[in-house]
Amino acid sequence: ECIRYWALKTNQSHESVNLIMEIIRRKTNMKRLPRSARTLLKTTRKASSEIVEIASGQFWYKGIKQCLSDFFRCTDQSLNISININIDGIPLFKSSKFQFRPILFNITEIPEIAPMTIAIFHGQTKPTSLDDFLNQFVDELIDVLKHGISINGHKIMVKLRCFICDSPARAFLKGLFEFVLVIVFSN
Repeated sequence: ECIRYWALKTNQSHESVNLIMEIIRRKTNMKRLPRSARTLLKTTRKASSEIVEIASGQFWYKGIKQCLSDFFRCTDQSLNISININIDGIPLFKSSKFQFRPILFNITEIPEIAPMTIAIFHGQTKPTSLDDFLNQFVDELIDVLKHGISINGHKIMVKLRCFICDSPARAFLKGLFEFVLVIVFSN
């Protein structure tokens, strides 16, 4: 349990966790210590089955709640956090039209951890349907901002600090988010 807490709190790679567990197994007589970081951290492999076809590409959605639950699974206190959200387009290769459009966030109060991935779109163009690309995210964002998330009986309240987007991404998203943010912040 302590090794898992350390690995999650310090955002260790599976390779580092595997190495430290191997050292502990060799130097001690801990027979109950898992053999892999995936087992210790309870990492699932179901991402590929969650990829869905949408109008102009493929879409994978993990979600804000799942990211926060994974990160704070060992928390023993209630927290107030603020998040920065980034949505951008990333070309995969110079010689190809294929691109990723990830939806990422980081926690302002814990800047040393890597951004977490909420969702990824993959296609030859930007998503042709904002609804397909953003509905699930927007619904979950509104819920998390209003109600927070409960993990191990502790409440984590979430505030949206900002969206970080370049000009093309901002123009792409602007119409929808102006409407949604008015709804969220008027309540």
